[in-house]
Amino acid sequence: MRIRDLYKTEIYDERRETALPPLLLLYVTLTYIITVVSFDRYQTLRIVPLAAYPIFVGLFSGVSCRDLLRKMTAVMPFVILIGIWNPFFDRIGTECFGFMISRGWISFFSLMIKFLMITASTLIMVSAAGFDGLCRCAAAMGLSEVLVTQLFLLNRYIRLIVEETHNTLRARVFRGGRITLSNAGNVCGPLLMRSLSRSEKIHNALLCRGFDGTLWRGKCCMNRLSMQDIVFGLFWTAYFLIVRFFDISRIIGDLTVRCVI
Repeated sequence: MRIRDLYKTEIYDERRETALPPLLLLYVTLTYIITVVSFDRYQTLRIVPLAAYPIFVGLFSGVSCRDLLRKMTAVMPFVILIGIWNPFFDRIGTECFGFMISRGWISFFSLMIKFLMITASTLIMVSAAGFDGLCRCAAAMGLSEVLVTQLFLLNRYIRLIVEETHNTLRARVFRGGRITLSNAGNVCGPLLMRSLSRSEKIHNALLCRGFDGTLWRGKCCMNRLSMQDIVFGLFWTAYFLIVRFFDISRIIGDLTVRCVI
């Protein structure tokens, strides 16, 4: 993990006052994921119009397309490994664009499209809203305060461990040393001690500031929805319902053919 990736989800803090509220992003993204999953595995073309949501929100929030592709590419081999077996188990042929193709390949492409859409929308939500914003949304929606605090601190401590690992490895490389299996213990031991020391300092700092098990997160107004936010949520909800119950791809194709003819 690169050190600059630690703060990728928080580089939009200056824009969040004028961007979409985290609560709205969470609602629309969950609705979007449910809609994508509800399609049958053979309805590949009907899913394509749903790509408009992650594209629009990603451009509106200013999320880097390069970062999204890099993160999705890291997980894509696991999805390919799962879906590549579909053509071997589902060999029933069907006609697609004038060609005969097995339904297993159609379900494989459908799985890949669903993966790309769901992963992109989730990463955009986390990048635009931030993990802190999602924790505030979870607390506002009634999630246990203990669980919200644990998630919040887990995110912070993961960043701490990665940062300490980066500093340790960089110091080792600058001194001309190579990390091998024989000397890995000499690196992991001090790394563990440094991480525990920093986490203890963080805990003591929280106690000095009156920490009683509940974190004060501030900016509660970020979860308040304006009329524009409500219209935004209703628009995308209506769009998802239209795509779900009507074959938009076929309608557009028929209209195109009629216009050409």
